[in-house]
Amino acid sequence: MKGDIFEYLLVHLGSSSLNGQFRTPRQIRAFMVEMVDPDLGDSIFDPACGTAGFLIDAVDYLLAKYSDHISEYPIYGEDWLERKGQTLAEIKASIPKLQTYRKGAGEKIPDWSLLEASIFGTDVSRQMVRISMMNLVLHGIRHARLKRANSLSDMGGLSEDDLRRRYQVILANPPFAGQLPKDSIRADLPTNSKKSELLFLSLMMQHLAPGGRCAVVVPEGLLFGSTGAHVDLRKKLLNDFDLLAVVSLPAGVFKPYAGVKTAVLVFRRPMSESAARLDKVWFYEVRNDGYDPDKVSGGGRVETPDKSDIPDLLAQWKTYKSGSFKNPPGLTANTLLPHGSAEPSCWSATKEKIGDADYNLGAGQWKPRVAEKVSDEDPCELVKDVLADYRQVVAGLKKLLMELEE
Repeated sequence: MKGDIFEYLLVHLGSSSLNGQFRTPRQIRAFMVEMVDPDLGDSIFDPACGTAGFLIDAVDYLLAKYSDHISEYPIYGEDWLERKGQTLAEIKASIPKLQTYRKGAGEKIPDWSLLEASIFGTDVSRQMVRISMMNLVLHGIRHARLKRANSLSDMGGLSEDDLRRRYQVILANPPFAGQLPKDSIRADLPTNSKKSELLFLSLMMQHLAPGGRCAVVVPEGLLFGSTGAHVDLRKKLLNDFDLLAVVSLPAGVFKPYAGVKTAVLVFRRPMSESAARLDKVWFYEVRNDGYDPDKVSGGGRVETPDKSDIPDLLAQWKTYKSGSFKNPPGLTANTLLPHGSAEPSCWSATKEKIGDADYNLGAGQWKPRVAEKVSDEDPCELVKDVLADYRQVVAGLKKLLMELEE
């Protein structure tokens, strides 16, 4: 309860929007955590942890995973359910697209210290680290390994152990609006860029352990940027890792803080360099995340629980995962669908095609198209109409010429 109160206060006091930082909405954090599926013993890292939202959601996910008695709640919170005056089963019957999350006490966790020792986070702001620590303590994690440091810099306060450590799970929504001085950037990162979004993605690629999974929010421009640094990093992501999913998010996800269009990349490092790589990339377009993309009220977006695409995303992901990520759900990239077909939500493209297109990972680049309605008008009549129009134009020009010659 204290943790929920703390998160509520953060939203309304605006503490998380200081210095350009803003909280990642719960519905986005929840599906990202579920997609990487952390397990007990996995080291979990957020290199720009802010108020520790991802770390706490990962802990809650593990507690529910190791509980005999699990409670389920709407993504909008327990008070939302109380205001409705209905049970969750009744609400889900009337709103099948309702996104939910699970809670448990974690009574089956054999060693609490193992869980605490697996939580890692860094942030450049001393204030954010203090808030993160307090937030984790309120959620029962008293000994998380949090550190105030600039994870992108050799001079940022990182130890040799920090630089060498690899993590099984990385979750992040890093800042992506700035550049770092070239002489301050870590030399071991696999990019020559100074842009923070490319540096953070390269950092996560660098720190992911073999078999490790990462889910990260990136600006959409990173997916199709044409600079050499953009293309090289995407090429490395496709060739050296398994890019499991590109989840396109609606433009209004981070309102009222920002309206930037973003996506979530989900990838894993193969167990060895010689391990077989996946040959396809799965794309999913979230058109509605359970909130109105335009309406903001009371400091937050208006709820639209009957329109959320996230439950379908997770259902499709479960199917995809059950097949060892070899058969992505949905259509083949750039398929032309008959007129009147429903707009597709997911599709896949081969790595070869993506490579031929400068490693463009924009979901829209590969989205299947619905054919336009074929006109039922007689083409002969259309040509006659065009000729008639041209004759009128020619007649008008001749008349104008005669007037000018007089």
